Amino acid sequence: MAYKDVGKAKFNAILKQVEDLGAVKEADPKMMGNRIIVIMAPDKKLLQKYKEKKGLKT
Repeated sequence: MAYKDVGKAKFNAILKQVEDLGAVKEADPKMMGNRIIVIMAPDKKLLQKYKEKKGLKT
Protein backbone atom coordinates (compact mmCIF):
# COMPACT_ATOMS: atom_id res chain seq x y z
CA MET A 1 0.00 0.00 0.00
CA ALA A 2 1.41 3.37 -1.00
CA TYR A 3 1.70 6.15 1.60
CA LYS A 4 1.00 3.88 4.56
CA ASP A 5 2.32 6.49 7.00
CA VAL A 6 -0.04 9.17 5.65
CA GLY A 7 -2.99 6.81 6.10
CA LYS A 8 -1.95 6.00 9.66
CA ALA A 9 -1.64 9.70 10.49
CA LYS A 10 -5.16 10.41 9.16
CA PHE A 11 -6.56 7.41 11.00
CA ASN A 12 -4.94 8.52 14.27
CA ALA A 13 -6.46 11.99 13.81
CA ILE A 14 -9.90 10.40 13.40
CA LEU A 15 -9.32 8.24 16.49
CA LYS A 16 -8.43 11.32 18.50
CA GLN A 17 -11.70 13.00 17.47
CA VAL A 18 -13.74 9.93 18.41
CA GLU A 19 -11.95 9.69 21.76
CA ASP A 20 -12.82 13.34 22.41
CA LEU A 21 -16.50 12.41 21.95
CA GLY A 22 -16.27 9.83 24.73
CA ALA A 23 -14.84 6.58 23.41
CA VAL A 24 -11.86 4.55 24.55
CA LYS A 25 -9.56 2.27 22.58
CA GLU A 26 -9.76 -1.32 23.77
CA ALA A 27 -6.99 -2.43 21.40
CA ASP A 28 -4.26 -0.64 19.50
CA PRO A 29 -4.71 -0.10 15.76
CA LYS A 30 -3.46 -2.99 13.61
CA MET A 31 -2.69 -3.15 9.91
CA MET A 32 -4.39 -6.06 8.17
CA GLY A 33 -3.45 -5.90 4.53
CA ASN A 34 -4.53 -2.49 3.33
CA ARG A 35 -6.92 -1.93 6.26
CA ILE A 36 -6.43 -0.55 9.73
CA ILE A 37 -8.47 -2.20 12.49
CA VAL A 38 -9.10 -0.84 16.00
CA ILE A 39 -11.61 -1.85 18.67
CA MET A 40 -13.33 1.00 20.51
CA ALA A 41 -16.03 1.19 23.17
CA PRO A 42 -17.97 3.94 24.94
CA ASP A 43 -16.40 5.36 28.08
CA LYS A 44 -18.49 3.93 30.91
CA LYS A 45 -17.93 6.92 33.22
CA LEU A 46 -19.08 9.44 30.62
CA LEU A 47 -22.00 7.21 29.64
CA GLN A 48 -23.10 6.95 33.27
CA LYS A 49 -22.93 10.75 33.72
CA TYR A 50 -24.98 11.21 30.55
CA LYS A 51 -27.65 8.76 31.76
CA GLU A 52 -27.84 10.46 35.16
CA LYS A 53 -28.14 13.87 33.51
CA LYS A 54 -30.96 12.70 31.22
CA GLY A 55 -32.69 10.69 33.96
CA LEU A 56 -32.43 7.42 32.07
CA LYS A 57 -32.52 4.01 33.72
CA THR A 58 -29.25 2.13 33.94
